Amino acid sequence: MVRTASGQFRKALLKGTDEIDLTLGVFIRSDIYEVMTKYAREPDKIGPLTVHWNDPHLLARVLEERYAANRRRRKPADDDMWSSIFPEEVNGLPAKDYILWRILPRPRDIIYFGNAALTTAINRHHAMITQDDIAMADENYSRFAYEALVVESDAQGFDLEEVLFAFAGLNATLTEKELQDVLLEASHDPSDTKNWLLRTSFLGIEVREGKFMHVEGQSEVEKKLRVARRSSERSGRPVRFRVHPAFRHYLDVRDDDLHTPGFEDITLTAGVE
Repeated sequence: MVRTASGQFRKALLKGTDEIDLTLGVFIRSDIYEVMTKYAREPDKIGPLTVHWNDPHLLARVLEERYAANRRRRKPADDDMWSSIFPEEVNGLPAKDYILWRILPRPRDIIYFGNAALTTAINRHHAMITQDDIAMADENYSRFAYEALVVESDAQGFDLEEVLFAFAGLNATLTEKELQDVLLEASHDPSDTKNWLLRTSFLGIEVREGKFMHVEGQSEVEKKLRVARRSSERSGRPVRFRVHPAFRHYLDVRDDDLHTPGFEDITLTAGVE
């Protein structure tokens, strides 16, 4: 696509065209964009549009439309993927809600999880995906999410695996003091490490009592930390953080918030009416 556009642009220049109708869209990760803006002469004139997947209905539709496009036999228009091939419940939640809770909110992640569950069911000769198949998909997906995060850390100058393994066996929810103690086990600066783990969504922030949110990008982290600290001061409780469910299986981090009264992940509901 890029080569085609560049070829057409070159031909237009060689023809001596006075007017060239050109629209260019570049998709980059938020962390890469933040580095780029540090070197831009006029970063305020870039005008980026940020793609957010915080609407659970749209995120689920990515998998639903993939299913609709790939099913072999023609089925009724009202055929529901979730009731046709997924179990009714997974760990006490409707299957769709559980998967949306477990994954990072990105199209590639929900597709990977769905494919992992379906592949496991097919290999086991199951007529539909079972809870055991979902459990295996949990493990496969968690390794995928972990390895992708490690790759993203290559340019950070610290051993991320050393940092992440310090969370192994812990509860998912940590106070600021507990988090600081964990990060001190690694050799890198704890403050820098915490900021990186927050802006890559490995850690979430309790923005209101019992309400946790995972964000991407340093500016969002700074805003949510201010909100969290003010909420902490009003309620008299410590600031708390939360390991994202996507990474827990691989690191044996305990789901201490899945059915805990008063605990809620609002990442996928922020800004959604």
